[in-house]
Amino acid sequence: MPAVPDSTAESNDLLWWQRAPSALFRVDVAGHVCAVNQRWEAMHGLSVGEALGDQWWRCVHPDDAPAVRKAWRAMVTHGHGLDVRFRVLGLEDEVRAVHCRATPLRGSDGKLQGWSGATEDVTEPLQRTHELRQEQALRMQLERHAHDLNTVLRERSEMLNVLAHEVRQPLNNASAALQNAAHTLAARGDPQATEPLTRAQRVLGQVMAGVDNALAVASLVAGNGQAVLAESDVDLLLNIAIADMPAPERDRIRVVRESATRTLMLDPGLTRLALRNLLANALAFSPPQAAVDVRLSDAPNGLFIDVIDRGPGIDAAVLPRLFQRGARGRAHERRGSHGLGLYIVRRALEMQGGRAFLLATGPKGSAFRLELNEDGPEAGEA
Repeated sequence: MPAVPDSTAESNDLLWWQRAPSALFRVDVAGHVCAVNQRWEAMHGLSVGEALGDQWWRCVHPDDAPAVRKAWRAMVTHGHGLDVRFRVLGLEDEVRAVHCRATPLRGSDGKLQGWSGATEDVTEPLQRTHELRQEQALRMQLERHAHDLNTVLRERSEMLNVLAHEVRQPLNNASAALQNAAHTLAARGDPQATEPLTRAQRVLGQVMAGVDNALAVASLVAGNGQAVLAESDVDLLLNIAIADMPAPERDRIRVVRESATRTLMLDPGLTRLALRNLLANALAFSPPQAAVDVRLSDAPNGLFIDVIDRGPGIDAAVLPRLFQRGARGRAHERRGSHGLGLYIVRRALEMQGGRAFLLATGPKGSAFRLELNEDGPEAGEA
């Protein structure tokens, strides 16, 4: 065990120095390491004989050695202190980061006698700092991506609004013109000429519904839109949804009220969208002239709205993915449907804390249920 250069030190001071928790070392006036303690040996992975003199330099990482030698020469040449960070190669080439400091030791006459130093292992703090910087860089990158995404979404929303206006307005005008022509011909007692106009109006209504659904998915339901809840008149919303159906089909819809509930906290736009899609499906898949029932009944925390058709039932293969985007049965494929209707219904209800599900299906018809909660999303989440 090397002796500490201070020959007058007491044995207990020597013992403390050797067992100190810090990695301590001494350097003589020539710049050679002349004493190290046990912690220093362990940090560098060297024995006592290997640590003394200049042999310890082999522990300095090759990439850091030039800077460390420059600082060491300045210390020895000018009698300055030392303050340098570098990496050391320990046992099995383990790389650790250290912070090495040394201060000059001078006698009573002011003459330089060497240096006393300590080496601190800063691997973990540096690693934490590095990880923190990486985290901050990642956060900044995510914030930039979020900003860019919001810009894209905003531009997309603006484009969709333009598209909605440019497409809907001509379709509405065409539908109104067809309806006026059909009424005029009917007033003249020409049913044969009225029938083609009625078919054209029905096809145009399907096109308008498809456009509305596509825009709804793109701009609201599939995006990050939020429901805007307001106290709404359920009967008024139902009447508006029925009015969205082609004029010749509206009389087929029968409303059966089994609940006294008149108003609920809900999103009128989303609810109308859901009702419109369910009614359009029910009318399309029921036999011509067959009734479609809309039944309102009390739910545990709000209102059930059931839409019941007289169709042939839903394909068994479609049932597991019925409310998924793109789910279509054979009948939907024949009609050219994109499978968005029921997906929109489900999302429109979920966004305001409700539920949409299939109540029953069979060869005599299907029933879909909308569950609207009195208190909006919080009641649905509970």
